[in-house]
Amino acid sequence: MNDQNKEQLEQKYQEYYSKLNPEQKEAVDTLDGPVITIAGAGTGKTQMLSVRIAKILQETQTNPYNILCLTFTDAGVTAMRKRLVEIIGPASYQIKICTFHGFCNEIISTYPDKFNFKRDSEQIDDLEKVKFLNEVIDELGNSSVLRPPNDHYYNQSAIERNIQELKQENFTPEKYEQVILEIEEFLGLYWPLLEKFIDIKGSPTEAVLNNFHAQFNSIKSPETPIAKIWLNYYQEAYSQYLSKLDGTKRNDGTKRTNFKRDLNNFFGECKNNLPKQKEFGKAYRAYQKKLADNSRYDYSDMILFVTQKFQQDPYFLRIFQEKYEYILVDEYQDTNTSQNITVTLLGQFFDKPNLFVVGDDDQSIYRFQGASIENIISFYKYYEKDIKGNAIKITLSQ
Repeated sequence: MNDQNKEQLEQKYQEYYSKLNPEQKEAVDTLDGPVITIAGAGTGKTQMLSVRIAKILQETQTNPYNILCLTFTDAGVTAMRKRLVEIIGPASYQIKICTFHGFCNEIISTYPDKFNFKRDSEQIDDLEKVKFLNEVIDELGNSSVLRPPNDHYYNQSAIERNIQELKQENFTPEKYEQVILEIEEFLGLYWPLLEKFIDIKGSPTEAVLNNFHAQFNSIKSPETPIAKIWLNYYQEAYSQYLSKLDGTKRNDGTKRTNFKRDLNNFFGECKNNLPKQKEFGKAYRAYQKKLADNSRYDYSDMILFVTQKFQQDPYFLRIFQEKYEYILVDEYQDTNTSQNITVTLLGQFFDKPNLFVVGDDDQSIYRFQGASIENIISFYKYYEKDIKGNAIKITLSQ
């Protein structure tokens, strides 16, 4: 950037900076390290983000093309670009401002060999999607629990919805099938004992419950994520049962019955759903194969594929980690698991990444697309605990 451009940037920056309130100025001025800004509607997020980018260019040696700004809608991209043009002029077009899907789609298009994509691959349309799903259901066979005899395609929309949700949560067919194997392993060990206890008619006696609890804890549990989650659920249910006992132990029978019911509601439902989950795993794998065989990918694949590649290929990830020195994410409350993993991986090159996220903890308009409000809650804990950076939290209230 030449001296004349720098002078113009300085003037525009000071003009916009002077209009910010103290909270916005704090968010703009805190350039280094992980920062989360809680900003509700009407708090001037676009203005604040734009001025922050201008300050980065003015006060650091960072080039415009080393800044990445991610948001959720094309309208958000347009608004951010327009505001930046007003402040920093043509240099704004060198800044990477895009949606998550746009960012990942560009990576795939630029490096097709990394993703085993054919160069003529295209995003699947709705008609093709219905056709592929119907073919998948047909291939499952008449005996499949996902193919009711009176309406073979009754579960079509549910299958499609579940596939999209799994992709948003960063689950490939292989990863999902591994979870199913873990469920089978856990139930294979624990279900005979659980079933015997659950099938007791009426209220189990205190001695029976205590004996069941002792036997449950004596089983050598597999060291798998599912086992840890489910054992934690069991211990929590048992702790709640104990906490509800009063000093005179009145109504113990009711409480023991409620505990038995809770186990039945959770583990019984898991057991009953397992055949459907196994069939769904086959459907998910078959659907992905049809996409690949026909040079197609769907909307959620773009982020899933990039996240996978980043996790599997650290040298490929390093290209983008070294390129983007400052990363800004708007509407952070709307990130789903795959999107959040992508952001986290991009920032892992440094102990204290220059990662700036803005979110509204009262609003998550994309929850139906798998957005996870927990990402806001975990951001500060993650960078404080796991990376030992000093994540800073700023709240815009005006």
